[in-house]
Amino acid sequence: MNKRVAVLDSGINNFMDIDLLNQKSLRKSYPESTHGSKVIATIKKYCNKNIKFYFFDIFNTYNQTSAIIKALTYFLFHDVSVIVMSFTLSSRSYRRIITFLLFLLHIKGVIMVAAANEKNRDDSFPASSKYVIGVGDEESILCEEFVQIRENVKPEFVYTGKTYHLFSGTSKANAIVAARILNRNDWKNKNEIIVTVNREGKEQYINPDNGIEAYKNIYMNCLAVLGWSKDQFLFNSNYNLLEIEDIILKLLDTYNITEKCLAMRFENMSSIEEISKFIGSCLYEKK
Repeated sequence: MNKRVAVLDSGINNFMDIDLLNQKSLRKSYPESTHGSKVIATIKKYCNKNIKFYFFDIFNTYNQTSAIIKALTYFLFHDVSVIVMSFTLSSRSYRRIITFLLFLLHIKGVIMVAAANEKNRDDSFPASSKYVIGVGDEESILCEEFVQIRENVKPEFVYTGKTYHLFSGTSKANAIVAARILNRNDWKNKNEIIVTVNREGKEQYINPDNGIEAYKNIYMNCLAVLGWSKDQFLFNSNYNLLEIEDIILKLLDTYNITEKCLAMRFENMSSIEEISKFIGSCLYEKK
């Protein structure tokens, strides 16, 4: 039986190849790179199970709090394994009602994950609810008790139906955690989920080194394609994620390996030199 996951977010585009059970929204269509599309694309990237999606757009609505209450109430009467909430509510209006709904869903056995705002506990609801698993940045030095799972928040590529986009932040981390939870069928309790998923998130990524001895020629070609005279660190203090996205996709497309962007990690895209090494490894694999 396919697992069912609910996403409460900002709407998804019409190009996503997913088993969509519904999409509750006021809008008929969305841009390809919506936040909700990236969340679902991240879940698909990391989940090895066949899953069905419920989707509630809680942003393009007349009343966000009301939309959240309606969505949570809906799942009291419909089968769902995991609810993904990549939003925070600073207002305390209706928080008691939402907390009660979270309690009922928890009693029902639904696993709920939410992206945390570690800078302000009051701004971290519903992640701060004891019925929800709060997800935060694995490199954060803050030790908030409601951040129960820490995951990678650095930019990586996801496929949103027509092209590839960089996605980062706790929303991305939250989607990865949801996928890791969906990959298992035999969770005993919330504590086991927290311990196991935290351990999985700490698995070290090994930078590919096959074929990188030839990267110097690739490196010079990449600089020429961009019209640059020297390398630079792409993620400086004022970086633009869309510009970096365009740069990386342009370089990969030069070697007809655009789809390989999904295998890239942050370390592979930190500079043109690292991108060149990654391209060299991909070309080596093709031989």
